[in-house]
Amino acid sequence: SSARGEISFLDALEGKIPNSKGFRTLSEQKPESADGIKRMVESLKDKYRIVDLELPGFGKSTPLEGEVTLDRMADFALEFQRAIDMEKPVIFGSSMGGIVATKLAARHPEEVKALFLQGLMTQPSDMDKKAYVAAQVATSWPIRSVFKIPGLAGNVFSTLAKGSKDFKMSDHEAQDAMIEGAKLANTKTAISTLREIGRDIGKDIEQVQCPVVIMDGASGDMVPILKSADVAVRFHPDIPTPSEKIAQKKVIFLPIGGKAGEQSHTIVNTLPEGTAAMIDNVLHILKLDQNSSV
Repeated sequence: SSARGEISFLDALEGKIPNSKGFRTLSEQKPESADGIKRMVESLKDKYRIVDLELPGFGKSTPLEGEVTLDRMADFALEFQRAIDMEKPVIFGSSMGGIVATKLAARHPEEVKALFLQGLMTQPSDMDKKAYVAAQVATSWPIRSVFKIPGLAGNVFSTLAKGSKDFKMSDHEAQDAMIEGAKLANTKTAISTLREIGRDIGKDIEQVQCPVVIMDGASGDMVPILKSADVAVRFHPDIPTPSEKIAQKKVIFLPIGGKAGEQSHTIVNTLPEGTAAMIDNVLHILKLDQNSSV
């Protein structure tokens, strides 16, 4: 939602190698793997045109007028894409961004080359039960009416961010960005979009035509990894078996195991280099890495 929170990931996609938490975590266990990832990320320099937008009502972007929905967010993303002359890009979406990305590909299939979706929730049962209930309670009418008090919402959102596993595993720069993003979020936008997270988007999934890559940490705390595997199966229902989907390069499922798999819900913050390297590898496999936009 807020581009500020993904600085380390953008640096990795652009071939810059910050001394990030994700890189240090990999180095602690397998230095040779970390060196390999470093070489792969360095090879990304000047390879892609990369743009990260702050959705309306997040970061420093002006909120949408009227009703705020993830469908409208998806349409806004398309308007933005066209405004900057980005033709048929590869779209990466993490968590809520994955829902927006899915809706964009569903509503405008001719405008998306491929989807990379991380920590995606497609129905209530995909999410950790406590997390789903907490989101619904926090956005219920009695609670959200309190957020009208000036400054309260930002303090609540930033406190929740600090208590997350992702926050604790991220480097200081990413932590500062997460706090800033939480405090800048428009209250109405944050509540409306949080309320939608976890709703069934099966009808959107059925309309997606492009290749889909589902990736997540094996120990993710918001969407259990087995649920991420189920999410992958939901895409391209016209292809009968998961193995055929993979063989046809329509759906790829990437569970990130081992030390790296402990990276929680948003691996773009906690494992930026590894995420960037995997994206580049898969784009190469799909033969989509030439003159691509991400």
